[in-house]
Amino acid sequence: MSSKNNNSQDIQKFMKPGMKVSVTLEFGPTDKLIIHTHYIGCKDEQYLIIELPIKILEDLSMRQLANVDTVIRGISDTELGHIIAFKTSVINTITKPFPLLFLRAPKQFATKAVREHQRYKLSLPVTVSYQSNVFEGTILDFSVSGCGLLLETRNELVCDTEINVESQLKRFLPSDIKYCIVSVKRHQKGQLVGIKFDNPIIMGDDLKQEILEQAFIAGSI
Repeated sequence: MSSKNNNSQDIQKFMKPGMKVSVTLEFGPTDKLIIHTHYIGCKDEQYLIIELPIKILEDLSMRQLANVDTVIRGISDTELGHIIAFKTSVINTITKPFPLLFLRAPKQFATKAVREHQRYKLSLPVTVSYQSNVFEGTILDFSVSGCGLLLETRNELVCDTEINVESQLKRFLPSDIKYCIVSVKRHQKGQLVGIKFDNPIIMGDDLKQEILEQAFIAGSI
């Protein structure tokens, strides 16, 4: 279920510099241009700054952008991974020193939680094994339905692969738990791997205490 927020200052809770966003420029009822880019930042209750990809500049060179209605959508790096969406309009653009799009701060925005379960951000050593291959890395986040890993080396792991995961959390988890890869993304420090448990686990007191302690050590709470 989505919710609306009429406090424009709250948008900074969901919009973080560097997050990926989809920008839809509405030039007319049937004339729209969708740009996939990144959010740069904002000035409170005045304007938002969006990166303009160089490859899109030619498409915009003959367009009048000032006051064009614009729809922004993105997925926030919150515990529940909120989708955020709002309508606004263009103030102006610049091309130097970097191509940027300036948008009016929205008067309201809508959000919807993507994840059903709260995600705790951690920084725990982990060892992943698959067949005869062993990879070292870090647990970046954890929830009752899965976890996110950063492996130190890029590898050939693919989605729908079942792997073995060893960490200090293992003693709190069901002995028959299964770890299945649901996403694999390249990262400058290695490879991001999303893991889904075969069944959501029960967050017992001991596991919850360990998770909270590790989240505190990681500086996320």
